[in-house]
Amino acid sequence: MRIRVPLSVEFMPIEGTDRYISGKTINFSREGMSFTSDSVESEPTDPIMIKFKLLKEFEYIYAKAVVVWKKQVSDKKFWVGVKINAIDKESRSGNLNFPFNMWLENQENN
Repeated sequence: MRIRVPLSVEFMPIEGTDRYISGKTINFSREGMSFTSDSVESEPTDPIMIKFKLLKEFEYIYAKAVVVWKKQVSDKKFWVGVKINAIDKESRSGNLNFPFNMWLENQENN
């Protein structure tokens, strides 16, 4: 199940640069996410580090992921799909259930 959740996300290749690049999620699931960004140096199969917050009050969630696909949608915009391989232990709290709980609540109210 993919949930449309617009979140700010930052990512960087695990090897190479140590500078995070900003993006915005399109959708999110327990296995991965897709997002847009103005710059994507990584290619499919490249491992990346991702950090994002589900709410401003929450701490960053850090995850290791692999780029599954990348599509250039305009001169300066890319759409990227990643599979999450690992999430750090501190991030595996109830915060990760937040978007899914919101979605369920919305489904029950409609």
